[in-house]
Amino acid sequence: MKKVSSIMVGKIIKLRVWIAGIVLVCSCGNANVSSRTDDDGKELYMQIAFEDFFDNDVLDLYIDNKLVVQHDTLKSGFSDGVTNTVLSILKSKDRYIIDVHKQSIEYVPKNDTVFVSVVLNGNKNDYQIDQHKGKYVGFSKNKDGSLEFGQSEERPMYD
Repeated sequence: MKKVSSIMVGKIIKLRVWIAGIVLVCSCGNANVSSRTDDDGKELYMQIAFEDFFDNDVLDLYIDNKLVVQHDTLKSGFSDGVTNTVLSILKSKDRYIIDVHKQSIEYVPKNDTVFVSVVLNGNKNDYQIDQHKGKYVGFSKNKDGSLEFGQSEERPMYD
């Protein structure tokens, strides 16, 4: 068995402490991402993601009866299960913007309840989403083709 010098042990300990410090700084920096605003003063009001088990499904999406996504093909990712269709509703003072697929759409909410109509493969499902119950909304497809809806105050962590 080789003898390890005390200098080498000291360097290993310093490296581990440095790495732990970097991990701590990174985790603290991301701890409150959902409440941050960007440079334009925009704050996330609601995020709607299409998550698991979509396979070339066709989506039309309405928010408060306004068409925001038309004939979008949903395909869940192999590694994380999430599609590339994620809508962000951003609030800036008294103005709301829906960002989806590099498009920005003006939006005027009627109240704190967002009415979402999801037309998936021709089948329409309506949802009333109370923003106070969480700003993160996710839809997943069940084996029978129906949709499962989830809402959270916590930002989802996709693997």
